[in-house]
Amino acid sequence: MKLIDTNGKIVTNSNRIEVELSLFTTEHKPRELLLNHVGDKIIKRNKQSNLINGFSCFSKVQINAVTSHFPYGRVFLVIKPTTTQDQFNINRPNKINPTMIQPFVMDNLIVKAKKIKRKNP
Repeated sequence: MKLIDTNGKIVTNSNRIEVELSLFTTEHKPRELLLNHVGDKIIKRNKQSNLINGFSCFSKVQINAVTSHFPYGRVFLVIKPTTTQDQFNINRPNKINPTMIQPFVMDNLIVKAKKIKRKNP
């Protein structure tokens, strides 16, 4: 993931900004999805990352649900900063106020079950 300005240029931040990945329903009033239909966490492993020098990476993220169980069969994937304004008092050049970062929203994400390969006897 890259931090870019309104002109499409990469913005390098000198402060560490925590970002978090979340899933939301595609209903008229979206709600955050925390658990799947059997009560397990919907996002396994690492749903948080650090945005440093304009870049962030989420590794080994696993969505533990198929989207056909949710309204419209799709979800929104959202990446947003979790660092608050109170944690922003760093005296460095190129520091970015995390409250000024707009969330990244990927709409119409569809997650399907993986096919299980069966071994023939």
